[in-house]
Amino acid sequence: MAHYSYLSPDRKWVLLVEMNPAWQPCRVVPFSGGSAGRQVGPPGAPCASAAWSPDGKWMYLGVQARGRYHLWRQAFPDGKPEQITFGSTEEGGIAVEPGGRSLITSIMTLQSAVWIHDSRGDRPLSSEGYAAATPPVFSRGGKRLYYLLRHDSPDSPAELCRADLDSDRSEVLLPGISIREYDISDDEKEVVFSTRPAGQPSQIWIAPLDRSSAPRRISASGDANPRFGPNGEVLFRLTEGTASYLGSMTRDSAVRLKLLRFPILNMANISPDRRLLITGMVLPGDPSNKEPGTSVIALESGQAQRICDNLCASGWSPDGRYFYIEITPSSRENAAGRTVAIPIPPGASLPQFPAAAIHNPAEWAKVPGVALVNHDKIAPSLDPSTYAYIQSSVHANLFRIPLR
Repeated sequence: MAHYSYLSPDRKWVLLVEMNPAWQPCRVVPFSGGSAGRQVGPPGAPCASAAWSPDGKWMYLGVQARGRYHLWRQAFPDGKPEQITFGSTEEGGIAVEPGGRSLITSIMTLQSAVWIHDSRGDRPLSSEGYAAATPPVFSRGGKRLYYLLRHDSPDSPAELCRADLDSDRSEVLLPGISIREYDISDDEKEVVFSTRPAGQPSQIWIAPLDRSSAPRRISASGDANPRFGPNGEVLFRLTEGTASYLGSMTRDSAVRLKLLRFPILNMANISPDRRLLITGMVLPGDPSNKEPGTSVIALESGQAQRICDNLCASGWSPDGRYFYIEITPSSRENAAGRTVAIPIPPGASLPQFPAAAIHNPAEWAKVPGVALVNHDKIAPSLDPSTYAYIQSSVHANLFRIPLR
């Protein structure tokens, strides 16, 4: 989707900030239509804001490169991207001074940590470093927690860590490897993960967690969101043009398949039996659902069931006894957010979804046995009394940046 748009001073071009579902590189397109234009900025780097110089000779971009958002510029129409801000802080948003001699931006510092809520209350698990935004994951027995942490600075690799919750001791499992998304095998012996080297498409790797052998790359063509499938294969988000699909590949990458004919936005959680997948998508074959929502896909049949009209965070407890749905995202008015934990009947993979709850999240509170968790974006453990989350704080102010 085109999330933001910025019209050039001569009204002939438009800078677009795109999402699918995460930030994509910015794109410049002709205002008259007839062309998809081209991406601008560092190749493959997500772009969240943009602006034009008053004379239309420069494009300014807020770009995430090497894990941090900084400001870049690129001469129009065919210049090369140039980074113009650096350092340990990040910049968000761009306004160009009318004379074109300076920029106004919000310069911010972000601190984040993994927290645990259990019978002992709330406590930080990662007291040093910077927790990555990728949600933590509990082990099947709930005794260990996996998470991504940047140890030295916000620019350092997002390394995979494992914490023993009885002792609160943590260890780095794959030192030096910066990971974007990951999935742990049921026996906790392997991890499948994605990386994005600077200036290259996303890659998918498999590695043993005991480091008995080196990680093995199985894809380097822009695939992302890897998950272990029900039969030993690897599921992933396959990109074709501007659309994404559910893909599958063998662990030696010799066989690659597109599992579903309809596009998806992302790959979120997979069920403990690895036969159901949560994704954002437009529900196929239903003219009443033209906007993306959250659905559960049965991998064997390809049948999809809508569970939220919006893109709500949802997933299973590690043992499959509860299904969690975020009903109130955090906001300025509601800083914590709320999630419901819905018991799943024995032998089933999903609870009964009241039809009204798909359109009205408040209806989930009426489901028998439901529990309310006063937090959003949680990583659930075995029952609603224990969960993990990322706690972040941002310190920001407006600054003027002179241009030369």
